[in-house]
Amino acid sequence: MIWSEHADLAMVRPHKQIIRVKPMRELEREANFRPFEGVARVFIVEDADFMNDQAANALLKTLEEPPPASHLILTTSNPTACWQLFVRVSDDSVCSD
Repeated sequence: MIWSEHADLAMVRPHKQIIRVKPMRELEREANFRPFEGVARVFIVEDADFMNDQAANALLKTLEEPPPASHLILTTSNPTACWQLFVRVSDDSVCSD
C-alpha cells in the first residue's frame, strides 16, 4: 500500500501485474480507522482486475460493508474484467452457504 502526503489517502497498485492478498488485508485493516485529517479516508485500488482470487476475497467484506468514513475506488482499464472478478467472488460466497 502506498500512502500519499495526505494521511487519509492510500493506493494499492499491482506488483508484477498482480495484486496479492497482503495489501488487500492491509487496506481492510486501515479502512476501519477514523480519518486523521479529513472527514473520510480514501483508498484507490489501481488496475483492480489484477487482483488474484485471495486478494478479491479479502476485499469483498469491505466492499459489501464499507466503514462509514472510508471510500474505496477501484480502477481498471478493462471494466468487463473487473465486473467478472466481482461476480466470480460474489458467486463463490453464495455457493459456500
